[in-house]
Amino acid sequence: MQLRTGTISSFVAMISCLIVAMTACGNDNKGTPALEFPAFSDLSVEETTSMIQQRASDPDFVILDVRTFEEFTAEHIKDAVNLDYYAPDFQVSIGNLDRNKTYLVYCGSGMRSRPTVDLMRQEGFIDVYNLAGGIASMKDTADGSELLASCGCP
Repeated sequence: MQLRTGTISSFVAMISCLIVAMTACGNDNKGTPALEFPAFSDLSVEETTSMIQQRASDPDFVILDVRTFEEFTAEHIKDAVNLDYYAPDFQVSIGNLDRNKTYLVYCGSGMRSRPTVDLMRQEGFIDVYNLAGGIASMKDTADGSELLASCGCP
């Protein structure tokens, strides 16, 4: 019986050490961004317009259009940068962006910008926002439509 008690005591001690070790280490696993911030930070047109106006001269603020080049040239938010969601090197291009900047991401309706925001968060970006409803929602408001431009490219 002494051997059995010793074995059980050793097992309990081992489990206790494992639990203490797991809780003492904290959570610095980069694979769990959902615990640090919500899955998406959707902004309304009003919030987007306000953010753009407040940060217009901020070099650490980037408006990222993830539509195709053709869509971008037809119409885009002023001062936006275009990265085509369907380009073969899209993920590499996202990975090359400065993680210390703030990004406002949009597409036509939100179907490409939402996964882009998710990808960026997985890649370690923290200040990333999605224009809910995409550029289509900007056209429906006076404030939003004032921020739209076209490049006049052929």
